[in-house]
Amino acid sequence: MTYEDNLETSALDARSALELEVVKIATYNLERTNNHLTVSKEVERMFKTYKRYNNDLVDSSNNQDSTSALIRRHLQWKALKFAGSLAILECVDQIEVSHYVDALRFCELLDHDMEQFEYDLNKAPHERLSDYIRTLTKADNKAILSIHDLKNKVTQLTYLATNYKN
Repeated sequence: MTYEDNLETSALDARSALELEVVKIATYNLERTNNHLTVSKEVERMFKTYKRYNNDLVDSSNNQDSTSALIRRHLQWKALKFAGSLAILECVDQIEVSHYVDALRFCELLDHDMEQFEYDLNKAPHERLSDYIRTLTKADNKAILSIHDLKNKVTQLTYLATNYKN
C-alpha cells in the first residue's frame, strides 16, 4: 500500500469517526435556528478588559496606523466570534469563560504572524530576493536557483531600477 493510499484510508477513517459527532452538533443547532447565543457576564467583562488591553497596546506602539495595529484593535471581536464557534461545537447556548479564554489564547498565538507578514510585505524587492535565496540554501551554504527563477527576479529588479525616481 502506498503512502497516498494510507493517507486516503486514514482520512476516511477520521471522517467516519467524526460523522456521528457532526450530526449531533448539526441537529442540536438546527433545532435552535432562531435562538441567539448569549454571552455570560464574566465574558462581557473579559471582552471589555481585552479591548482596553488591545487599545493600550496599539496606542503604545510606534505604528498605530499599520494593518497589524488595526487587527489588534479588533482582536477582542475575533476572539468573541471564535468563542461562539466553540460554544456551538459544544452544543451550549451561552458563551462561557472557558470558550473565551481558549479563543483568546488562539488569537494571541497567531497575532505575531500578522506582524511578521506585514514586515515581510513591506520589504524592498532586493530584500525579498535575498530572503528567497536563503530559503533555497542547503547545509553546505550552496543554493540552487533555476535559470527561470533567476531571470524573473533579475527582470523584476531591473524594472524597479529603471523606474526609480529620486
